[in-house]
Amino acid sequence: MNRHSTLLSLLSAPLLSLPAAAPAAEPIAVGSVSDLDLEAFGRVVEESQPSPLPAPTSQRTVTLEESIVIALESNLRLQIAQLELEATEPLVAETRADFHPLLGASALATGTKVDQKTDPDEFTNTYAASAFAEQNVPTGATLTVSADYLRDQKKRELVTSTLDRTLAGNAPVETIGGFTIEARQPLLRGGRIYVARRRILDSEFDVEIVRAALNAEILRVTAETKAAYYEAIRSTRLVEVAEDAIRRNRDLVEASKALFEAGRVNKRDVYSAEITLAKSEAALASRQAGRLLAQNNLRDVLGLPIDLQVDIADQSIPFRPVELRLEEWIRSAFENRPELLQIRKRLEKAELETHVRENSVLPQFDAFGLYRRAADTTSHDWESGVQLSIPFGNVGARSALSRARIQTARIERQYVQQERAIELEVRALEILLRESIGRLEADTRGVVNARGKREIAAVRFQLGLANNKDITDADEDLLQAESNLLSVVAEYATNLARLEAAIARPI
Repeated sequence: MNRHSTLLSLLSAPLLSLPAAAPAAEPIAVGSVSDLDLEAFGRVVEESQPSPLPAPTSQRTVTLEESIVIALESNLRLQIAQLELEATEPLVAETRADFHPLLGASALATGTKVDQKTDPDEFTNTYAASAFAEQNVPTGATLTVSADYLRDQKKRELVTSTLDRTLAGNAPVETIGGFTIEARQPLLRGGRIYVARRRILDSEFDVEIVRAALNAEILRVTAETKAAYYEAIRSTRLVEVAEDAIRRNRDLVEASKALFEAGRVNKRDVYSAEITLAKSEAALASRQAGRLLAQNNLRDVLGLPIDLQVDIADQSIPFRPVELRLEEWIRSAFENRPELLQIRKRLEKAELETHVRENSVLPQFDAFGLYRRAADTTSHDWESGVQLSIPFGNVGARSALSRARIQTARIERQYVQQERAIELEVRALEILLRESIGRLEADTRGVVNARGKREIAAVRFQLGLANNKDITDADEDLLQAESNLLSVVAEYATNLARLEAAIARPI
C-alpha cells in the first residue's frame, strides 16, 4: 500500500478513540403558545435544571472603603497606567544626559624602519596621546577642550658586516604638546535655548501627560468601585424583596385553596394567586442572576480573582442629599479634571514643536572660535569666524512647520471639545440627581400607599369582603414600589459618586 492510500484509509477510519456523545433530548418546537404541549414543556424544564454553581475557592468580606483601597492597588487598568508612568519617567533623565560632558582619550604608538645598504638604517618611533572633554550648552553651543602629546624619536645604525651592527647616533627627540579650546555657537538655526533643550522639555511634557492619564483613571476607578459596590447592595436587597413577595404569595395560595375547599371562593381566585406566585418566582430568578452579575462586576473593578467570593460588609446604601450647585461644579471640573490638564500639556508640547520648526526655517549662521597653546608656553594661536548656509527653497522645513501649526490648531479644538463634553457630563449628572430626588419623593409615597393597600386587602380578604384579586394586585404594587425605592436610592448614590469623579473633588 502506498503512502496516499494509507492516508486515505486513516481519514476514512472511524474515530474509535473519541468518546460517544450522550444522546441529546428531543427538542420541543416552540412556536404558537396556544399549540405548545405545556406538560411536555414542563418536564423538559424540570430535567434541564442547571447544576449548582461551583463553590468559591476563597471568600473575602470588604467594606466600601476597603473596596476603594483594593481597587486602587489591584485594578488592572490602574496598574497598566501606573506602569506607563514608570516607563515614561526615566525619559527625563535620559534626555538630560544630552548635557552631560563627554570624555574621551586615545593613545597610539608607531615604529618605522628604513633599510639602506650604504647609509645607516633609520628607525623612527612615535608616541601620541590625546584627551578631550566635550560639553553641549543649553544655548545650542558646543564647547570642546582637548590636550595632545606627541613624542617623535629617530635612531640610526651603521652596518659594518652582515653580523655586526653599530649604533651610529641618535637624532634629537622631538616632543610636542599643548591644549586646545574650541567653541561653536549657532546664532540663528539651532541657536535658542528651547531648541537645544527640546528633548528634555518633550520628555517632561510626556511625563505630565501620562501622569494626568493616571489621575483620570484613578477618578474613574474610584467612581466605578462605588457604583459596583452600591449595585451589589441593591441587587441583594432586590432579592430580599422578591423573597418576601414569594412568601406572601405562597401564604395567599394556601389561603385561597382553603377557602376554595370551604366553598367561599371560586377556582379563579386560586388561579390568580398561583399566577402572582409564578410572577414573583420569575422576578426572583432574574434578580438572583442580577446579583451574580453584580458580584462579577465588583470583582472585575477591584481586580480580585474571578473565583473569589466577595461579600459586602455594608448592607445599606448611604443616602446623602446635597445642595445642587451646577455652576460651581462646572468651574471645579474645568479646574481639576486631569483630562483637561492632559490636553493642556499636549498643547504646550505642540506649541514647542511649532517654535522649533519656526527656528528650523532660519538660515544656518554659526560663530566659532579656537584657541591653541603649546605646552612650552612659547607659542599659541587662535581662530575665529562665522559660517552661513541657506538651504535652497527649504521646502522640508517649511512643510514641517505647516504640519506643526495644524497639529497645534487641532489640539486647541480638542481642548474646546473636551470642555464641552465635561460640562455636558456634569449637567447630565446634575439632572439625574434632580430626577432622583423627584422620584424618591414619589416612590416613598408609593411604598407607604402600597403597604397600606396590602394591609387593607388582607383584612378584607379575611373578613370575606374582598377576593384575593385585591391582594394579588396589592402584592404586585408593593413589590414594584419597594424595588423602585431601592433603585432610586442606589442611583442617587451612584450618580453622586460619578459627579465627584466628574468634578475631581469630593462633594
